Amino acid sequence: MWYLFVFALDFQSFICFLTAAERKIVSVDSEDAEEPSSSTVNTSWLWQMDGSEQKCQVKEDVVCQLAAPYSTWIGSHNITMTWESLNQSDVVYILQWTGPSLSGIWAQAENVTESTYTVKQLDPFTCYKFRVWAMIAEIHACSPSSPCYQTKPFGLPSSPSIESIESVSGESVEVRWSLPKKPGGPILGFNLNLTSNEHIISVTTGGNVFFNTFYPTFHNTTYRISIAAVNQEGQGSVAEGSITTPAQVEQNGGRWVFASRWNSLRMREEDADFFTTALCLSDSLIESNITGVAVHYSSSHVYFSEGTRIWSKGAGNLTDHSDLKLLHSAPLEVTALSVDWLYQRIYYVSSGKVYYCGLDDCSFPVDMNLNLSSDAVNIIADPYNGWLFLLLSSGIYRCPLPDASDQQHEMSHIVKTHSVSNFVVSFLNKRLVYHDKSDQTLNATSMDGLFPVTLYTNVNFEANSIVYEDDFFMLTNGYALYKQVGQSQVATFNEFTMDCDIIHSQNDGFDNICAFSASAQPYPVPRRPRHLQVLFGSDKANVYWDKPENMIEASPSAWQNWTYAINCSMNDLAVMSFSGITGTSVTVPDLQSSQQYNVTVWACSPAGCSRSVSYEGTTLQPADEPPYIAAASDDEIWKQDLDSIEFMEKIVSHIGDVQDMDWCGSTIYWTNTSGHINWIELGNQSLSVMTMPSPMNAEALAFDWLGQYLYWSCNSNQICRGSTSDHGVEIFLQAEQKILSLVIDSLNAAIYWTTETSVEVCRLDGEDYQLLDKLSVFSGKEVAGITLNVIEGNLYWLVQDGSLLNLYRVNISPHGRQKSKAVEFARWTTSQISYHQVGSYSGRIVWLDENKQLRIQELNQNNSVLMSSKTLTAFSVVQQMLKPLPVWYRRHKKKIHGTVTQTGVDFHPDVELEYIRGLVGLGNACFAISQFNHPNILRLLGVCLLNEPHYLILELMEGGDLRSYLRGARPTNTRKELLNLTSLLDISLDAATGCAYLERMHFVHRDIAARNCLVSFRSFTDPERIVKIGDFGLARDVYKNDYYRKKGEGLLPVRWMSPESLTDGIFNKYSDVWAFGVLLWEIMTLGKLPYPTYTNHEVLSHINTGGRLPSPAGCPQRLYNLMMSCWSKEPTERPNFQCLEETLSKLRDYEADKRANQNGAEGHVNQAYQEDEEEVCTGVDEDEVLETGLSPMLSNEGLNYLMYRAESPDSVRTDSSTPTEDR
Repeated sequence: MWYLFVFALDFQSFICFLTAAERKIVSVDSEDAEEPSSSTVNTSWLWQMDGSEQKCQVKEDVVCQLAAPYSTWIGSHNITMTWESLNQSDVVYILQWTGPSLSGIWAQAENVTESTYTVKQLDPFTCYKFRVWAMIAEIHACSPSSPCYQTKPFGLPSSPSIESIESVSGESVEVRWSLPKKPGGPILGFNLNLTSNEHIISVTTGGNVFFNTFYPTFHNTTYRISIAAVNQEGQGSVAEGSITTPAQVEQNGGRWVFASRWNSLRMREEDADFFTTALCLSDSLIESNITGVAVHYSSSHVYFSEGTRIWSKGAGNLTDHSDLKLLHSAPLEVTALSVDWLYQRIYYVSSGKVYYCGLDDCSFPVDMNLNLSSDAVNIIADPYNGWLFLLLSSGIYRCPLPDASDQQHEMSHIVKTHSVSNFVVSFLNKRLVYHDKSDQTLNATSMDGLFPVTLYTNVNFEANSIVYEDDFFMLTNGYALYKQVGQSQVATFNEFTMDCDIIHSQNDGFDNICAFSASAQPYPVPRRPRHLQVLFGSDKANVYWDKPENMIEASPSAWQNWTYAINCSMNDLAVMSFSGITGTSVTVPDLQSSQQYNVTVWACSPAGCSRSVSYEGTTLQPADEPPYIAAASDDEIWKQDLDSIEFMEKIVSHIGDVQDMDWCGSTIYWTNTSGHINWIELGNQSLSVMTMPSPMNAEALAFDWLGQYLYWSCNSNQICRGSTSDHGVEIFLQAEQKILSLVIDSLNAAIYWTTETSVEVCRLDGEDYQLLDKLSVFSGKEVAGITLNVIEGNLYWLVQDGSLLNLYRVNISPHGRQKSKAVEFARWTTSQISYHQVGSYSGRIVWLDENKQLRIQELNQNNSVLMSSKTLTAFSVVQQMLKPLPVWYRRHKKKIHGTVTQTGVDFHPDVELEYIRGLVGLGNACFAISQFNHPNILRLLGVCLLNEPHYLILELMEGGDLRSYLRGARPTNTRKELLNLTSLLDISLDAATGCAYLERMHFVHRDIAARNCLVSFRSFTDPERIVKIGDFGLARDVYKNDYYRKKGEGLLPVRWMSPESLTDGIFNKYSDVWAFGVLLWEIMTLGKLPYPTYTNHEVLSHINTGGRLPSPAGCPQRLYNLMMSCWSKEPTERPNFQCLEETLSKLRDYEADKRANQNGAEGHVNQAYQEDEEEVCTGVDEDEVLETGLSPMLSNEGLNYLMYRAESPDSVRTDSSTPTEDR
């Protein structure tokens, strides 16, 4: 396996281009960018989706509209669809449909050539949508979706789904259910049965009612519940469930009964023996008859009204008058009152109006503004269920209790009869119990009055006041109090005495019976919390939930002041617990990173806690800086922590509608709907928005954090590349479909992109193109987004399949090519993705859902967490680890940093600095070599930096470096020169081809020289020999004398450097061309050192004053002219490498043809090297024999050189080479 290493300093990034015929690279200026040629687009048939409307374009630009199919016949299981024909003989059609059972997935029929088709085996009474595909050969188009067509009813319904069965009091059972999945027709109603060994309760509800309360039931009894839906054809399948009601709870402290007799208030224990008298409040303290009595059990107080006054008294001992307190004095008589024991209020009726005030302070009562048609006989506040009930002359009315909104509520008439004597509310059972004096019955009905039940008949006295507790009645007809005995089908009552003195029994004037017990004023037990969500950080968990769902038949005003308990555990061991939480969120601190935790939440009240709801998840990986979301909302960008649901900080505003985002370091980049690319530096206090100078038609955006280049989708199906520092733009990718999203893997030099039906990748050098996933256009599936996690080494993409999302994961390869098979997480979650916005971090995926809100979900879960209710258009997950430098660089960087900060170690800073520079150079080399894939570029196979010395694993080049190879070819006393001119031109052409590739890749080598080129074979005659550009900065240790350290700079190869590089430190493609000219000189001199008579310092002056290398011996004039053009003073006048490659190719072909025409020719022999030369500064070697055509000359500078005169006029040139000093 090959390993790719990159380095962030001083690098250009690289253009990805595809070598296939349908893809090409076009370099343009951003201001002069041209539209792609129409020849690159198939114009015979185009299809394009724009919202829900699709158009097709047929041959010769004849535009047509492929209309939606329509129904011509509908049955219970079949629908016949028809569509307009395209009048093409070779058209094939595919009809597709989707419905509720398909979750938005499109099913399809076989191919047909007619414009009609009957879809069979559909579900009855179900809505379906249809669309049709048209195909000509491999070209296709799709119609818009049809309206919804519903099949006709047929058959019985399937069974409903029972959602919950509960019994809180034991005296009633609540059940909830949902519609059958296959109704078979309109649901007319539901038949419900509650069955035990002793009795059965049957109920029928309407087709739009999905809950019911069975009443009455018995304590500690097992019941079986059955529910069946009914349609026009009858009752369908039955759904069944069971429940055991709770046992009756024994009362602590007994139950007391309060009652009034004229102006006397009395209380007596319910289970007291016959001889026990009642406790009485002296009637001498009360001026008028008592009109209302109410109690507050938890505070042990009793409240009563008489005349215009309301009194408060401790309920412990009525004979003690010390705590009797006047609570309120009304302008007119108070006729009834009731206590709200949960909201701590008292309600009363006065002068035909209803008022309420606090139990402790009634100085400013509030008028409820209820329009009463008559004076209220009784009033009962029910905070347990959230209602206020009133008995008027026409029956029982109700309205919701007042809440904080102060909204005025209308009263509803629930028991419509004039014969109601009085009533009581069974809070736990959600029942109104009332006496009907017309038929002398005790009845119960639901809180909306829709389900009346007769409890007892033949109650032969009028009930002026009623108490109903634990399924027992106590009532009064005004003459005496009566208590129910037994629970037979016939009600039996005995008199219940309420005398202050057992000797003097009193009758008549009794009223206002009231029970004083815990069960009479219960606290509700909450349902379990809803929508539990946990956002994990690396060391904490933010837990969020919603209040429990309200109880059946309760109004929104019902008491819901729940507290919450939270438990956090790991491996079934509790690590932290909370209780008494009043809000709906909590932060669990001090967690371990990358660990799995279980968070459990209960809702509680004084009556008990609900069933629990749990969430299991994993904390984030450790990070020096916490990750956050940069999110675009409206025309602003906000910062939101990854473990929070709230925006934390506004980054920038007034930026327009953002389409896509990316980041690097402290810079955030984005595209907007105008096609511009903008960015902002977070470290810049001014936070000014910068914009690329001209519209880029930009949509999707990605940033190469090592190459420091932007990539974006442009002109729909192209990818552009450019830098924020200049105006140059390159269009280098032409796709077949619109490009929807981009991600870049700088470490592995790869770019990934998606279209509607494909996921594709190639390396940044244009090689190894691969199609990772290709969806059938007829499947209805779409690639919804793509994201990359370099830390995990995984690429993810999501495929939208109706309302479902399928997740795919594949390990990323160092070379962009994915050899492992993608792992599919089928039906990973139910959601849709907006704008192809997807991100990833620490084993979880983040996306914008169909409501354009942020969601996050761990890979191994199937439920997502809503991160924000804000509407967004784009986002990006920001954490520096997501865009890292190579591992080896980070590791050494930390080690060096630690060494430098030590003060007790004796070291030389220059040695440490040299080590850093060495690592930088090594990083440059690793990055550069790993990026390239060309026969004339050396390949890097691996690197090992775990220990010293460091190792690079390079492609084997047996011939070694080119400089040594050339010197090995020099002639000796026993042999001739081993490389002829054609061979030297072959070597030059190989080097030029490699440099031309680097130029196309926008890479500046900075050190082109013979020592940095490698030869594949040692043989001088092997026809397979190839020369490769390599050693990107790795040859300095071997040829250290070739480099010169300029003050304040690193080692510089001054003998190969251009004037602008020497003077201003400018390195670009033009400086590489200069160095290549010197390389040509080295090749033609068989590895001589340039400027042999000059020191490194003298070379600096020589170059700047216009000095150039002389023409080598035996060098064709045309080749030397090419060298001189490389050494032009003006950089722009130097040829580019493509021109050099073409010129050298022509020269090589010319020499090869000339050699072939010379029979018996032995090739060119460079007589300047008949044996090894001595290391002298000037003059010609003493043992050098001058052959014919070579004559000594003296240059203007006083230096000796050799002049060679060839016989061919084309090859005549002047030698100005000086005797050299080889190093």
